[in-house]
Amino acid sequence: MRPFLFFAATAFCLPLLSGSAAAQESSEASSRPRVFFDCAGPNCRLDYYRTEIDWVDWVRDGADADVHVIMT
Repeated sequence: MRPFLFFAATAFCLPLLSGSAAAQESSEASSRPRVFFDCAGPNCRLDYYRTEIDWVDWVRDGADADVHVIMT
């Protein structure tokens, strides 16, 4: 009887806990890292990277960036 009671209590409590563990609602724009791309070479294809990597916010000023990518 005791294992059944444990299983029943667990089966009852799990759905209650999953509701409180739901992801927070946040805007996508604020959670995206701001990236500054620094490349000083002839093979620098900044437009390609900007179109292919769309999950970041590209910035033009290095001081505004969270990540500074230096490609040589």
